[in-house]
Amino acid sequence: MDITVAPFQPLPADSVWTVRIASSVRLSARAPLLRHKTSLRGTYETARAEFSRASCDEVILLNEHGEVSEGTITNLFVEAGD
Repeated sequence: MDITVAPFQPLPADSVWTVRIASSVRLSARAPLLRHKTSLRGTYETARAEFSRASCDEVILLNEHGEVSEGTITNLFVEAGD
């Protein structure tokens, strides 16, 4: 097992990310590992390789139904506002 540690450096509050949606990869809504964070990064690396680092900060993955599933380096959430 390898453990990597780095100081947390938050982005400025006014940061805006450029986000793209992967077209080469679709996740299975039934995949049991999607419920957990794992070190199986192949799918995420394939999706990120569609775009240069300069063209986007994050790549979003969809499932086979076209629904938003997750980010390659982020967790997604919806703020309901209530």
